[in-house]
Amino acid sequence: MSVNRITGFSGFDSESLIQKMMTAERAPLNKLKFKKQKMTWQQDIYREINKSFKSLEDMTRSMSLSSSWNKFKTVSSDESSVSVSGTTASGTHKVEVLQLASTAKLEAKRELSGDTPDIGSLTPGSHSIVVELGGVSKQITIDVENGDDPAKIKDKLQAVFDKAFGQGNISVSMDASNKLEFQTTNGAALTLKPFGSDDLIDKLGFSNPANRSTSLDPLATVGSLTGDSSNPVTFTIIGKNGSKEFTIDPSDSLETVMAKVNAEGAATGVRMNYDAVAKKFTFTSMYAGAEGKVEITAGNNPSDPGNKFLERLGFSLANRGAYGTDTIAVIDGTSVSSTNNSVVKDGITYDVRKVTNGTPVTIKAERDVDALVKQITDFVNKYNEAIEGFSSKLREKVNRKILPMSDEDRKNIKEADLKLWEAEAKKGLLRSDDILSKALGDMRMTVYSGVKGIRADGKDAYLSSIGITTASFTGESGEVIKSKAAMDGMLAIDEKKLRKALEENPEQVISMFTNYPTDKSLPEKEYEAQKGLMHRFKDLFGAIQKEISARIDNTGKVNDSSLEKQIRDMNNRMEDMEAKLLRKEDQYYRRFAQMEKAMSQGSSQSSWIAAQLGRM
Repeated sequence: MSVNRITGFSGFDSESLIQKMMTAERAPLNKLKFKKQKMTWQQDIYREINKSFKSLEDMTRSMSLSSSWNKFKTVSSDESSVSVSGTTASGTHKVEVLQLASTAKLEAKRELSGDTPDIGSLTPGSHSIVVELGGVSKQITIDVENGDDPAKIKDKLQAVFDKAFGQGNISVSMDASNKLEFQTTNGAALTLKPFGSDDLIDKLGFSNPANRSTSLDPLATVGSLTGDSSNPVTFTIIGKNGSKEFTIDPSDSLETVMAKVNAEGAATGVRMNYDAVAKKFTFTSMYAGAEGKVEITAGNNPSDPGNKFLERLGFSLANRGAYGTDTIAVIDGTSVSSTNNSVVKDGITYDVRKVTNGTPVTIKAERDVDALVKQITDFVNKYNEAIEGFSSKLREKVNRKILPMSDEDRKNIKEADLKLWEAEAKKGLLRSDDILSKALGDMRMTVYSGVKGIRADGKDAYLSSIGITTASFTGESGEVIKSKAAMDGMLAIDEKKLRKALEENPEQVISMFTNYPTDKSLPEKEYEAQKGLMHRFKDLFGAIQKEISARIDNTGKVNDSSLEKQIRDMNNRMEDMEAKLLRKEDQYYRRFAQMEKAMSQGSSQSSWIAAQLGRM
């Protein structure tokens, strides 16, 4: 209930006096709030420590698996032909690649075929045309002499093409009727253009602009390609999944033809694509390897509209079938195959890049000692980081000079000073903590314990035998030194000794970390003694987390003495104390109000008496 209090009628400052008295009364409550705050901080610190133990548990769970130790490196006598990935065992292998995998792909092969050339009417001298190959345009110039015939002009053009675009990229040929033909050998689009007013392009037989380019416009109609705008074209596509006949209207664009073919991809197993760079169409199997195929037919009559369409599209009678191949390799005398250029044998993946032509490639696989040393070193570093993190909390002293701070004090203090106060107040909250002290001891005992019977002689194996020990109290000169690392049981690695153990007996080293007994009937002590160290650490780190979690909050469990339970109890106590303080404050105000009233009355009586005496 809100109470309006009015004081000071007597001239006496009772408000300030009451507030000072209440400050003293609130001291026990402030102490309790400070204690609660410390418990909340303890919970936060525990949670951070638990994160490091969770990280360690995850790492040791991974390292307890034999597969995490399958680290090998391979050397190929010819990396350009064969390399290896996914090796799970040491050894030497011989690999011969007989054939690479390929996907069935039918590519358009369009050539420029002109009319009968008129070489004799060319005036002697230099003549030029513009040639565009794959988007690159160049001026091509030949010297025409008296007596040149089509054959000589063909040879001159070939020589200039080879010089301008590289030998063999454009092939110049001539048919029986002396008509010139131009074809690209790299699949790039080829276009001929006139150079200014020079009439060379016409005299070569390419006066018709429709015959000057191998490029196909996907928006062009079927009729414009065949020269027949009346009759539909029919052709059949045969793939792995089956065959499908297509009837195309001459008004349809080539892009529409492609869409219709691809809509039936599931029925044929073939897709039609347009290469925007080469400006040509391709038919490709949807299946890799030898199971994929592409075949196109259009009836038996070469003059059939379907045949004419395919011819103009770039698919002559000799270019209407493509078949995929499997990779075929012989590995250690055994033939293996694959639909792609990776073959797997005995868990090893061989990536093949080219045929070896009868010369086997030697693959040598061996343990990657560098990778194993790094894996062990990473664990040791994380282990030491965790110990350093919480062992410092065990040693940290409480700053007993830090006093509780009231809510009013917190409001009036600078933020920087408040942070300093909190940093000092948090010190020593886990000093000599029982859970962490026990965890430190258990971790040290696990490091010292051996794994029973995994050595070749049947004896136990210890970390010290592979160069992993706790930090030393002895300096380089043999002197005794103070070492926090040694006191806390941090680990140190003799890398030279560790490498030697991994090189000479990697299986025993790995077994020390990963061994897991299969005989469930063993006595518990014997069973635990045969567990690899990573299994033991995994179990230990999991158990530590459970203990810490129960200390933070064990709500609902029997004998709950967690920090969360204590905080709840404190909240209840603080509520009771707040209520008592309110009643106490009200009591003070009532008493002082009575006192001020009496003082006021006394003052009035004194004034009356003084007035009466003055009249006498």
